[in-house]
Amino acid sequence: GKKRAIVSATAGTTRDYIEESCLIDGRLIRLVDTAGIRATTDEIEEEGVRLSREIIESADVILALTAVNAGDNQKSELAALLAPYKAKTLAVTTKSDLAAAKNLPPDTLMISCETGDGLTSLRHSLSALVDKFTGSLREDEPFLTSARQKSALIAALDALTRFNAADAQGAGPEMLAFELQDAARSLYSVVGEIGSEDILDKIFSEFCIGK
Repeated sequence: GKKRAIVSATAGTTRDYIEESCLIDGRLIRLVDTAGIRATTDEIEEEGVRLSREIIESADVILALTAVNAGDNQKSELAALLAPYKAKTLAVTTKSDLAAAKNLPPDTLMISCETGDGLTSLRHSLSALVDKFTGSLREDEPFLTSARQKSALIAALDALTRFNAADAQGAGPEMLAFELQDAARSLYSVVGEIGSEDILDKIFSEFCIGK
């Protein structure tokens, strides 16, 4: 959805890999764009292809991108490389605006970054494939690992409830900011960012401290 790198129609332009995190259907996904897989005599591009193979080994999900006008040798080379990873591979034919694709598997996605065609289907298919390995984020209930997290989330909810009530009553920005700060402080504690004041409050509330 945004221009992340310089691109060119010339094959072999991408040498190093590029990483970018994005939110797709509620899933936080780290995308890694690598050099294309093809035979080459260029030393730098060859290193990029080697890195691509390494990243394929460690990736949770693979998007196999093949241009609609790619040569048969290039398609065969990529298919052979990804054969062992079929269960976690999503085949995508790109540049669908240039020509009609022929003899493609029935589950192949067609997309065009130029026109935007097929990108919505790609997002849905990618999130569905991710769910197969991580569990569905649509169906599973969120879980907490400690009573502290539960207490912190309840406190954050209470602060946001007070914020909404104060906002409805026309409270000033100072009061609204106070409630938001209180909610943020509670949320910070869920991920372990707890200040010294929180620790002291907890100690003095549960223990008798002598002089």
